[in-house]
Order: sequence, then C-alpha cells, then structure tokens
Amino acid sequence: IKHKTPEVSIYKMGGDSKTRVRRYVISTADTRDICNKPEIMGAQFKNRLSGGIMKALKKMDGDFGFSKLRDKDICVLHFLRGGLAFNLYDSISEAYGFNRHMASFITSQRYKRGANWHIKFDQYRKLSLPEKDVNFFLGDVVATGTTLENGLDILVQNCKKQKKNVRNFTLFTIGSGRAEEILEKYDAAFRKNFNYSNTWLFYIEGKFTMP
Repeated sequence: IKHKTPEVSIYKMGGDSKTRVRRYVISTADTRDICNKPEIMGAQFKNRLSGGIMKALKKMDGDFGFSKLRDKDICVLHFLRGGLAFNLYDSISEAYGFNRHMASFITSQRYKRGANWHIKFDQYRKLSLPEKDVNFFLGDVVATGTTLENGLDILVQNCKKQKKNVRNFTLFTIGSGRAEEILEKYDAAFRKNFNYSNTWLFYIEGKFTMP
C-alpha cells in the first residue's frame, strides 16, 4: 500500500517480477461510485472520473515525481472519443498547477471481423509534441486493447520520425489485463528507440476480466 485514506488509496501490484511496467491500483470515492452505480452517467460520470484521477494525482506527488516534470515536456494523449471522458489534461493542471502541457489526438474507429476487433479509421492525428523529451499521459478504457496497441504503434513511428525522445509513458485505465500485456510490448519498443525511463500503469478500482 502506497497510500490509504477513505478518499484515495493507492496499491502497488506484485506477482510478476519480470515485468518492467510499474503497476498500481488506485481507488477513490468518486471512481468507486461510477464503477458500482450504473445510474451515474453523462456529465456526472465524466466529472467523477476526472475528479477521482485528479485527487489520486495529488496524492502521488511525493512517491511518483510527476509534479517535478516540466509542464512543457508533458503531452496528454487522447484516443478519440473515449479518452476525452478521462479529462486528464485538466486533472493534471488542477493537481500540479501545470499550464503549458500539450494535448494530442488520434481517432480510433473499430470494426469486428469474426471474434477479433480491427481499426478501420485512424487517419486523423493531431500530435503536438514537446521540443525534445516527451512524457506521455493517457486515460482510456482498455478491453481488447485494439485501440491502445494501434495508438502506441502510431506514437512510436511518429516520435521516431520527428526525432522526439519518449521519456515516460503513464496510463490511467478502467481496464483488463490486456493493458499491461500491450504496455510490456511497447516498453521494450520505447527502450529500444529512445532514452526511456518508466512505464506507469494505474488501474482504476481494479484489474478487470473482459467477459
């Protein structure tokens, strides 16, 4: 346990000593509500999700060092449209007072063929990246992981092309174990291609099974 109060708890996950992905579970009063009360929807859902993440970010200050990053070296990544619900851009600003962090957007429209999901539209890409070192933050629901894997592949190729250095990657997710499988793959890709430090994964309320 890294931190535990009724308002915010942060738990470090164990069980796999081989992974380089730094995995945690965060639990907040706001996110417990949205995971257990299906009548919370619309703007209330978005506000509680982003509010819970913001409160968790504040509690991470001493242990994770996010507040010590330069705000102009941060890029908040959005996979459209689901990533907008996390509102990470504003949550980071409210938690740490950052004002110059950037936002990037990639579309991800899926279709199903047989038992598998595929991407059919990801051509809209608005990538605003820091001058050199990039610390990515992403909020997204991860079920099959199709969107996450496709988006990270686009990210690696574009950062190489633009000669940007990826320093850290942080994901907040309501999601399944596919999140860490994919992050493990791209942690290796980041380390191969960039002067890379950390992959952070924060499961919101738990690591879920995808039925």
